[in-house]
Amino acid sequence: MRWISTCARRITTEALEPLGRLVAPPLCDVCGEGVPDGGAVCPSCRGALTPYGPSSSRHFRKANMPRIIAYRYDGTVARALIHRFKYQGATRLARFLASAIAARWDWSKLPGRRIVLVPVPLSNGRLRERGYNQARLLAEALAETLHLPMMELLCRVRPARSQTRLSERERMLNSRRAFAARTSTPLRPLVIIDDVWTTGATALACREVLVAAGHRVAACAAAFWTPSPTRVEGGRVP
Repeated sequence: MRWISTCARRITTEALEPLGRLVAPPLCDVCGEGVPDGGAVCPSCRGALTPYGPSSSRHFRKANMPRIIAYRYDGTVARALIHRFKYQGATRLARFLASAIAARWDWSKLPGRRIVLVPVPLSNGRLRERGYNQARLLAEALAETLHLPMMELLCRVRPARSQTRLSERERMLNSRRAFAARTSTPLRPLVIIDDVWTTGATALACREVLVAAGHRVAACAAAFWTPSPTRVEGGRVP
């Protein structure tokens, strides 16, 4: 099965990575060139990424909370990076993206001494197809970077259509009632983690069910922000 082979490939890659570094520097997961510092992305590709906005975050007015985003989804490198991370098993990119998210915000501004990171869940079908949930990998890497807990407090209660070609209104309708909270026990303030932010439909839907279950959502974070599908050439966004 495809998800078994993906998992096996991921485990093998992680196990052999230290040995490979002794022989030759790792290759960039975007362009394939060598990475002298041993990271997942080479200096050239890093330099081609556009930071999101002049400040560390912008407010998400619909949910009255900050959104913490590392990069804009523009240019060939950004598109290749997220495609490799999301669809082609380049899971070590999670650490690179988590470090970028961590650096884009003063996390002490969030309420409470400790917050909990909550990844957006995949449907069971998508999880079997890919072998991993990229939002969970991102949340795990961010939790490790910031020394914060990560909990899977959300689940998919119905599969959603692919949103790559949907308008803002269609995305809102597609995400509605797609999620449920696993527990109603109030926890520390939560931060919703996803890989790509487009219209905010997914984050808003997740926030609604968490708040309804008695939780407090302090912010949402993502690796990339992309314009509304109506403003993207071809109407296709991740």
